[in-house]
Amino acid sequence: MSNQQKSSSSVRPDDFAKSNRNDYYFILGIGGAAVGLFILPELLDSLAIVVGAYVWRREAGEGNRGLGVVILGILCMLVGLYFTSVVSLGSLLLG
Repeated sequence: MSNQQKSSSSVRPDDFAKSNRNDYYFILGIGGAAVGLFILPELLDSLAIVVGAYVWRREAGEGNRGLGVVILGILCMLVGLYFTSVVSLGSLLLG
């Protein structure tokens, strides 16, 4: 194998660890946003926003899934807070 072939096919071990870590945080952000619709939207959707910002920063030049997680976290927080207030107001008026 020539030196040119070695350099073009060499992959650093950190690339795989970085990709797996970003995948883990991406899934954590999506899961936090989804669960945050129903349970503790203030806490879980805030977690989704922070994790999404972290993934966004780590995937600076790539497809950047972190921005999608940040937007999803914000939307889920707004919807979760709205439904939490509607349920609370309904229980106050009916109870």
